[in-house]
Amino acid sequence: MPTQRQHMKALLSEEEAHNKTLFKAILSTLRPLMDEKSADELNKISMRTQERKSAAD
Repeated sequence: MPTQRQHMKALLSEEEAHNKTLFKAILSTLRPLMDEKSADELNKISMRTQERKSAAD
């Protein structure tokens, strides 16, 4: 029985066959989020969200 990882690899492979620029498009979309400044901001947002969840409990 295929694992989740194998299934995802096969799915992405099929998608790439239909769209040759798929991974380039994904990378260009994610690259701004990979920036250190963006990562710091996302971290702050995550921490605030966790604090709010803890306060609500």
